[in-house]
Amino acid sequence: MRKIFLLFFTVGFLFAFGGKFLMPNEAFIPKVKLNKNMQIEVEIKIAKGIYLYEKKLKLRLKDSNDIEIKNIKKPKPILHDGEMVFFKTPHFLVTLANKDKTLEIKEIVFELSYQGCSTAGLCYEPFTKIYNFKVDTSKL
Repeated sequence: MRKIFLLFFTVGFLFAFGGKFLMPNEAFIPKVKLNKNMQIEVEIKIAKGIYLYEKKLKLRLKDSNDIEIKNIKKPKPILHDGEMVFFKTPHFLVTLANKDKTLEIKEIVFELSYQGCSTAGLCYEPFTKIYNFKVDTSKL
């Protein structure tokens, strides 16, 4: 019921302001890939007038197969209305580690969650995207 209300509110808001707001797939364009060093590169392209909340951004392994996140290199957010946010397209580099030290190809499931708003006042629902990768543990 809450989602239906939010949908009607969002559609009504869009019509009330002449459709000047972007659809979610225009406001945020995630790009996630596994590089040759077996690191996960994450980028979320943010449209003009849109920002992402730092505390709502999650990079995690859902099904890890004994692979874990060793480190996440991330940009510095800025303070906006009492919240730490990203206004420019943030880039993240996720370094992985192999807990059991076996040298093989392991399948993992990476989960990216985020939420953001428009500077004009529209906030988007949280999004979660799932990515599957085959990690060569001999490169970790």
